[in-house]
Amino acid sequence: MLLFWFCTTFKNSIKSKINQEEVLYVDNTMFGGVPGRWRAWKLDEYGHKLQCGIIPNKLKVEEELRMLGDLQDVETTARRGSTSARRSFFKRIKPQRSSSRDSKELASFSNTHLSLYIDAVSLNDVGLCSYQRVERLEYKFRPVLVLGPLSECVIEKLCIDFPEQFHRCQPSQMRCTKEDMENGVQNNAIADYRRRGSLFEYTTIQSILDNKQHHCILDTIDNSYQLLFPE
Repeated sequence: MLLFWFCTTFKNSIKSKINQEEVLYVDNTMFGGVPGRWRAWKLDEYGHKLQCGIIPNKLKVEEELRMLGDLQDVETTARRGSTSARRSFFKRIKPQRSSSRDSKELASFSNTHLSLYIDAVSLNDVGLCSYQRVERLEYKFRPVLVLGPLSECVIEKLCIDFPEQFHRCQPSQMRCTKEDMENGVQNNAIADYRRRGSLFEYTTIQSILDNKQHHCILDTIDNSYQLLFPE
């Protein structure tokens, strides 16, 4: 089970600090046969286990959040309006002078003390934030479409600086009519085409799918965006 860690003040047995918004891997939800104790692993950027420790489970975290928070103050905060509550939750403190009530709420959000954190957010509006279960997405190589006046320079730099990750999809050439190209597009066989003198230069869908070892950079024209990503 992968968890997204919201809180920063609870004690845990992992030697290094657990940072807010860190992803933990829980492999035992009743460690040592004791309810409320989870064994969690810190992970590196590739999802490999680094070190493990004991953390409180979701129910214990939310129970302690309720105990630390002054519920009467929370109800008063909720009556200020959901708009103010959401604004204090999502905004960050900016280095500017302000005497407004919003600036005081933002300052309370930056404080690591849980009681002040709860006071800045309406529990009725956003709920208690302890853990959020997440799912790991498998990494896959995907086609890359670069548009803009400097697209050629960007594509060239990607291929030169990161040849193990990016590869330019080389188009094919064929002598045919424009109707043949349009039929290929309609049949989902051709992703993009352009005229080069008496020949047509085109990129097939199959050539993109066959390139599974790199991010395939497509050599396209601006109009082909609608062909690749129809509304």
